[in-house]
Amino acid sequence: DAVDVWCEDVLDQLPETAVPPVASEIVAVRDLDLVDDDRWPEALAMLAQPPLRDALTAPVRVLLPDGITETVRPYTAWWLRGHPVLDGRRPAGLRAAGVDPLLDGLYEEA
Repeated sequence: DAVDVWCEDVLDQLPETAVPPVASEIVAVRDLDLVDDDRWPEALAMLAQPPLRDALTAPVRVLLPDGITETVRPYTAWWLRGHPVLDGRRPAGLRAAGVDPLLDGLYEEA
């Protein structure tokens, strides 16, 4: 489920330090790679409701050694963005039906 890849992606976004940064609290849903392709509509509906929604929307706060806090995309949102979970398509670059018509030419409808 690529948690290690997410960690590397997070580290790439942060300044390089001698001491590693710390994320003391992470809300995540793992093992999404085990969801059957035909069950994604139900899985996404579950993820859209509390309490699982926090795994998509609650930014992860990362404490740097100098005391500064940075926020990064949550693991679950990061994972979903890169996988074809919407009728065989990745959600990145898609728009919801009924949104501002100015987005019509920019994004394909989900």
